[in-house]
Amino acid sequence: MTFLAKLPATLAASVAAATMLLSGAATAAELRLGLITPPSHIWTKAAEDFGADLAEATDGAHTVTVFPAQQLGSEAEMMQQLQTGALDMAFLTVAEVSNRVPDFGAFYAPYLASDIGHAGRILQSDLAARMLEDLPAKAGVVGIGYGMAGLRQIVSKGDVKTAADLKGKKLRITPFKPRSSQSLISTTCWALHPRPCRCLPSMTRWPMGRSTP
Repeated sequence: MTFLAKLPATLAASVAAATMLLSGAATAAELRLGLITPPSHIWTKAAEDFGADLAEATDGAHTVTVFPAQQLGSEAEMMQQLQTGALDMAFLTVAEVSNRVPDFGAFYAPYLASDIGHAGRILQSDLAARMLEDLPAKAGVVGIGYGMAGLRQIVSKGDVKTAADLKGKKLRITPFKPRSSQSLISTTCWALHPRPCRCLPSMTRWPMGRSTP
């Protein structure tokens, strides 16, 4: 997940992220933050905690209203709202960001992280921070930082005890342009059938047996 704030036209791309966070809506007391995740999701909880921390740090001068579950539109639509200034902030998946800045697709490389701790260190690295610096020029938004909800895994409706049990199953993958490595490994190694599908629609396909998320 990437955390983005809108880019005001008068600010240079080199402005520090912490300054950009408040100056992006300096005259507004209430910031709007959109997500695609449901209210119970860890990203939504993190957004609510951020709002509480901001209100406390500014003595209530700035507050955040969180809009989960695509209330403000899809990720692509929220990205456009950020670019035009119609939306103040958003939690967006790396997949959506990589559609505009393909280098972010590197985070989906197989076996990039050995465990949760390693993944956290990657997102906190200097290289990951430098990648955010490309967003103003290439995507028209400002990257504030990263978040994580765990490592990618395969969840199946039926029993899967070995890799061979995955043969022929439909696998939902995140729809983004640099997805070739995901498709390649799932197709050639496990004989899976990758199906690009966005997060929320996949949850309706799974109980119907149309995919294995």
